[in-house]
Amino acid sequence: MKNTIQSWNKGRRALVIGSGTAVNAIVETLQLSGANVLLAPHDGLEHEQAVSALLDQARDELGGELTTLVFADKVVEPSDASTLTLAQWHALTAINLDARFFCSAEFARRCIAAESAGSIMHLLSKSAEQANSGFSAGASAAGGVLTMNMSLAVEWGRDNIRSNIIATHLIDYELKADDPALPTLGNLVAYYSSDYAAYITGACHGVDEA
Repeated sequence: MKNTIQSWNKGRRALVIGSGTAVNAIVETLQLSGANVLLAPHDGLEHEQAVSALLDQARDELGGELTTLVFADKVVEPSDASTLTLAQWHALTAINLDARFFCSAEFARRCIAAESAGSIMHLLSKSAEQANSGFSAGASAAGGVLTMNMSLAVEWGRDNIRSNIIATHLIDYELKADDPALPTLGNLVAYYSSDYAAYITGACHGVDEA
């Protein structure tokens, strides 16, 4: 992926949670913009202890507390709403809503304790806005993230912690590494993470292929 991005995030420490071509492109762009980045999977993040352990790992590997958190949706298989059990519902919503909240809250606590600014970026499927059969749990989680993002932006604004969303279908399927939409997505994440976006919070921006 060719990119001429400037050093917007020099010295920043970023944890990116997710997987797939789009997420890899975001990691690459953040690194190109000067950030030190740790990429981690979604595994086990439904539990608060695992969230705290992951942020400890990121702090130790990156040489200091995080300044940037990027959390991408985990793609889930479709399921029939008429046969969905409560346990299945909780399993489907836990990683894309509950874990996202606990990661954001732990990140914010650490920023507040260190009296440092922070940037949270949520990469969200567009299922919150575009109905699709078989994805009632995922759409509900996405809708919750939209509201959560605005609430956390207001609550943590006084602490100089920003929270924004990029809604995109690009995280829903595998793309070629040279897909022309990927630099746009990566650059937007890098921009939102930088001081150039210091007065942008609670926003939701869409990115998709033409």
